Amino acid sequence: PKHLGVHAGGLVIAPTALTDYLPLQQAAKETDDGRVVVTQWDMYPVEDMGLVKIDLLGNRSLAVIDDAINAVEANTGRRIEYSCFNPVDDPTTKEMVRKGDTMGCFYVESPSMRNLLKKLDCHTFDGLVAASSIVRPGIASSGMMQAYIERFHYVREHGEHDPSWYLHPAMRKALWETYGVMAYQEDVLKVAEAIAGMNPGDSDGLRKAMSKKRDFVAIERYRQLFVGGALAKGLERKTVDELWRQIESFSGYSFCKAHSASFALVSYQSAYLRAHHPAEFMAAVLSNYGGYYSSFAYISEAKRMGLRVLLPCVNKSMWHYTGAGDWIRVGLGQLRHIHFDSVLALLRERERHGPFRNLADILHRVPIPAADVEVLIRAGALDAIAGQRNRPELLRQLVLGAHGRKGTRRSKTSRGVLHTHLHDTDKGVYNTPLPMARPDGSQLRTAARERQRDNAQSDTGQLALFPAPELPEVDPVRDYDWQRVLASESQCIGFTVSAHPLSLFRRELKRFSVIRATELDRFIGKTVTLVGWQVTRKRLRTKQDEPMVFITFEDTYALYETVIFPRQYQKFASLTMRPGPFVVVGQVTEEYGALTVTVKDLHLLVETDDDTAPPPKYDVPPKAKPAVNTPRL
Repeated sequence: PKHLGVHAGGLVIAPTALTDYLPLQQAAKETDDGRVVVTQWDMYPVEDMGLVKIDLLGNRSLAVIDDAINAVEANTGRRIEYSCFNPVDDPTTKEMVRKGDTMGCFYVESPSMRNLLKKLDCHTFDGLVAASSIVRPGIASSGMMQAYIERFHYVREHGEHDPSWYLHPAMRKALWETYGVMAYQEDVLKVAEAIAGMNPGDSDGLRKAMSKKRDFVAIERYRQLFVGGALAKGLERKTVDELWRQIESFSGYSFCKAHSASFALVSYQSAYLRAHHPAEFMAAVLSNYGGYYSSFAYISEAKRMGLRVLLPCVNKSMWHYTGAGDWIRVGLGQLRHIHFDSVLALLRERERHGPFRNLADILHRVPIPAADVEVLIRAGALDAIAGQRNRPELLRQLVLGAHGRKGTRRSKTSRGVLHTHLHDTDKGVYNTPLPMARPDGSQLRTAARERQRDNAQSDTGQLALFPAPELPEVDPVRDYDWQRVLASESQCIGFTVSAHPLSLFRRELKRFSVIRATELDRFIGKTVTLVGWQVTRKRLRTKQDEPMVFITFEDTYALYETVIFPRQYQKFASLTMRPGPFVVVGQVTEEYGALTVTVKDLHLLVETDDDTAPPPKYDVPPKAKPAVNTPRL
């Protein structure tokens, strides 16, 4: 090794001084108490010595839940106590989970998990515990996830188990709960002890050896123990080999049941907040950098939930996203190409001396670069105080008002750092920039008080604590066309807020007979045409080692899942590197309630006309608008 790495949250515990058991040394990492002391051994020798090793890992979804709970209290006065927050019997939450309407919810928001929830009609806590484990890669790749789904529906239809599921009578008792499928790590112990007669120490050694697939000598020894014990009990060699294949393919990725149960509880808590407090929940998801999807995907989902997404505002936005009732507002921390300390200066000045009255007031009170003010204007953050001026007029007044203004140029020693959001390769080219971390000390209760004060007092009624100079009057100029407005939002915020990008292509779409994604259930077995904006994708290879891809698209009505098999993927692979917009042609298939479009043709929409008229408001399905605290199922 060329250097030592320090685990972010790894702890080693011994009954006496650690130096009685293993060598220590100082790492390069320093804290206020000096250099960090680390073990000279990595995790495996530490574990082999019998010492207690604990990995403390963070979970963003716990921060989402905490922030949403605080926001609910600030907005409604109702406190949801986390220590007794157990919504597994809430009917609305259960129905949301059953239908896979779980985008933003911990661990159950990925396309594969949402499909699995639909296929299993997952409406109980125990069902979600099992689903959380069988969706793991090892079980899915071994074919046992599909077997679990089929057996679940067989039992629902016939009310009994098929004896052929159990390769040995002893498995009937050990794996009855999971229909003969090894779903948890404990199931490996049960099978090893019941089928091969292994003692508890050896069965747990098998589980540990295979969980990391690191000790090949030990794995071979346990394999011989398992095979020998099973054959001695009269099992056929073919049956023994199949059981070992299932154990080997499954153990390296499996959960213990307690792990799945703890995940399922957090999933239910997330789903409850989404169901009953959607604005606060989605704002917390966005403020904590989202989850499986990009920020823009969550913005689109919020709109489909019936929420209004508001542009950033210098007088009403906090650093992070805020939400209440039927709206979410973009935080100033989401803005791109603006200095960190410029945003903090705006927030601190507003907190000390009240809202800003106009552009001149900002230029007088806050010494930030004119380039940062330009970002605010282009993002729409000054629209509320612009009066009758449009954004081009504000930009021209900025140039005239900032000419010769002191403090507009930043010194070379400034600590300001430009916001340039890194491209997240895991989420692909369709990813939108993530919001920046909130500054220390920002609290959602303060955000609620700021909103109440801002809403109660008009901008024009504030006392002029600072006599702002009048900016020169200029002749009116033409406002930006709609395409330019959305382009500015995309550049300054990272995505479009005022409308979905698909709205720019409504003329081109008239040439196609597209259906809405919400109508797919009416066309099962038929070939349909849809419009799509890429949300996420998952590439994989077939058993023949050919590439294929699963892609989640959205129109302005819903998400829908597609699969592009190898033959079509060879033709369309380069297109899938673009976010869209696409025209998707494919056949609708249904499996246990989950719908998928098998793509036959895929091509990009190309804009043919310059349409300057603003599009209609964000399209929503032709249904009644959901109540504030009622999820749209």
